[in-house]
Amino acid sequence: MNIFLDKKGTTLLVTILLVAVLLSLGLYFLDFSLTEKRISEGQTKGVKTYHLAEAGIQEMIWRLKHDQEYKSNFEEDPEWSADFEVSSPFGGNGHYSVKIDNTGLAQGDIRSVGKVIEEDGRTSRRIVKTRVYKAATTSPALDGYALFSDNDLDIFLTNISVPASSVHANNNIDVGGPNTEMYVENDLGAVNKISQSHFSNIEVGGEMRDSYDYSPPPEELEMPPVSFYDLDDPDSFKSRADVIYSEQEFRDLLNNSSGGELVLDNHITYVEGRVRVRQNIDLIINGLLVSEDNMDIGFSCGHNTSVNVNYSTSSPAGLIANGNIRLRQCLAESDIRGVVYATRDIRMNNFSGDVNFEGGMYARNIEIFSNWRDNAMKFNKNIISDTLQATEFSPVVTVEHWEEEY
Repeated sequence: MNIFLDKKGTTLLVTILLVAVLLSLGLYFLDFSLTEKRISEGQTKGVKTYHLAEAGIQEMIWRLKHDQEYKSNFEEDPEWSADFEVSSPFGGNGHYSVKIDNTGLAQGDIRSVGKVIEEDGRTSRRIVKTRVYKAATTSPALDGYALFSDNDLDIFLTNISVPASSVHANNNIDVGGPNTEMYVENDLGAVNKISQSHFSNIEVGGEMRDSYDYSPPPEELEMPPVSFYDLDDPDSFKSRADVIYSEQEFRDLLNNSSGGELVLDNHITYVEGRVRVRQNIDLIINGLLVSEDNMDIGFSCGHNTSVNVNYSTSSPAGLIANGNIRLRQCLAESDIRGVVYATRDIRMNNFSGDVNFEGGMYARNIEIFSNWRDNAMKFNKNIISDTLQATEFSPVVTVEHWEEEY
């Protein structure tokens, strides 16, 4: 009798334990499913709020380009600010609010907040920030400046010579690395700071000026503007181009010339997209090569690429990109007589050969690193004037900085 009762008690205990285990597993899987549901809903809300915030950024940029009130204030009032809100731009419960604060003439910070308001009153939001500017000046050239950065200039492990001209950065100049040599025959100026490592050498024939060790600092200079693809502007590069290639057409042209020589014998050769030169090729440009996007030259080693740009009087010449220009480590010895201009950054890592420039190099940021190769930067006012035609403002608002917040 006792044995029978013991068996019943054991069975009851085992049953209770099994039920408890199954209940725990059920609760776990229920909680797991609810967590997955919350994650999925969070991702969906994140995508919605991101696109709402991005739509606000794009609408503000559109207004800076096409709304006369916004355009005038952006270009003429350094302390201007404006904001607006849009509800249900795509239907539903979405909303975005946008604000711009000018940080100077034709440059400002945009902040856009995208929101989704749920039926229960909960709000999801995402913040997108971007900095925009338009190159603005009444002169097509920085007279006497062979090397100009609208922000920072970094020189590292390089021998660079700037004869009969000057160098300027609107923020910092940093010269570093053992045996780095920089010679500037005229002036060297940074609006913020000039930094030099103990193992580098700077020689300046004129004045060194910054806000720290070589005060007073120079005045901030404006980057020359250019017009790329505005067909309503007769001075835009696309309007004046002799030949216009799509990105794929120009790539095919390079591929068909691989292992030999390619001569671009046009005043202006215009590419609707990126320019990427990686082939074993000698590229000769008798005029100006313009890219609507980034320009990347000499990034495939084993087959070095050389680029030679030739200038003729009263004709444009050089390399110009509506983005970044990269002169990579496999760029062989080259001579570039023309403007080298990027709306964003120029980075030169020419390990394979010396490169000589004559004209002017302009970008938002410039970085030169060449394993002690010799690089000459010589200013030529005629080249600058013939290549960068005078215009009050570049018609394209360029995004300099982008960041997101949740």
